Amino acid sequence: MKTSNQQTAPAAKTDALRSDVMNVLSVLDDFSTLLQQETGALRKNDFDTVEGLQAHKRELAKRYHDMIVQLAAEPKALLNVEPGLRDKLVLARTDFTRLLQENLSVLENVKKSTQRLVDKILDAARQSVTDERHHAYAASGKAQAARSTSLSLSLDQSL
Repeated sequence: MKTSNQQTAPAAKTDALRSDVMNVLSVLDDFSTLLQQETGALRKNDFDTVEGLQAHKRELAKRYHDMIVQLAAEPKALLNVEPGLRDKLVLARTDFTRLLQENLSVLENVKKSTQRLVDKILDAARQSVTDERHHAYAASGKAQAARSTSLSLSLDQSL
């Protein structure tokens, strides 16, 4: 009886580990799909879609993080997973990293593009205000043209 229990415990542990790896693969697949959707929406400047994906993105990121932390607690345990499944995990992680880098690059480009647009708008607003002539009164009481002294503009919103 004892021998039977000892043989099933390692098998159960291996089955649980295999299940954990399958769950990681599933989350990586979902996360990769979401990153592709977000990247496509960013390229189209579809910020409503991007905003709609954020809650799910945070949830997937947390799930993925928690799963990886759990697997990393016993790094040698992954050696007990069949090689084909391990290879599939490495490939999925590599693809995910590529998609994540592409997503981050597009996010950075959108951020820079938006900042350039904001800067141009602010520059145009500043220029139009300083170019306009305002009426002022001279010491003699007569109306005269005067230049605007200064205008302070700021933008307190980020992408």
